[in-house]
Order: sequence, then structure tokens, then C-alpha cells
Amino acid sequence: MQPNGQDTGGKKDGSSGLDSLGTRIEKAEAEIHGASPAFVAQVQRDSNMAWRVLADIISGPVAGLLIGYALDEWLGTSPLFILLCFFLGMAGGFLNAYRTAMRKTEEKKKL
Repeated sequence: MQPNGQDTGGKKDGSSGLDSLGTRIEKAEAEIHGASPAFVAQVQRDSNMAWRVLADIISGPVAGLLIGYALDEWLGTSPLFILLCFFLGMAGGFLNAYRTAMRKTEEKKKL
């Protein structure tokens, strides 16, 4: 412990030991909420998967719009490529989201 009362995590170089701090925080949160660390880890994995699905659904159409706009500006065809690439991007985004969800379903079936 330093003179100012701060714990250095047992390291002489003053680094705070963030890895061990994260582990201690997770254990404390699990104790507070009455959940095991394994349950907390599972919830975090599920949350990460949900964010990935959301990113897939949003990024596909946005990328399609940007590519379509660039093609329309370059070729001088007003809404043709914007619409075409938007729907292709939407289909790709939903396909990626579906694949991610199916992968998670298959993992749960194995357990």
C-alpha cells in the first residue's frame, strides 16, 4: 500500500493490476446479485452476441447505401444502385444475423 492509501495491487512498479481488479469486480458483482461467475460470464456472452446481431443488421444496409450512392454518382444513374445495393446489404445483414443466431442455437444444443 502506498502512503496515500492506494493499493498498488502488490506490484512494485505502481501498476494497478487491472486484470486482477476486473476479476475481483466480477466476483463481487456476482455475490451481490447472487449469481455464479459462470452465469455472469454466460450473460455477457449472450449480450455480446446480441450486439453483434444488431451490428450486422445495421451495417449491411448502411454499407449498401454508401456503395450504391458511390456507384450512382460515378455512373450517373440516380436511384438505381442505391436501391439495389440497399436491398442487397439488407439481405446480407439479415443473413449474417441469422447465421450468428443459428450458431448460438447449435452451441446450446451441444450442452
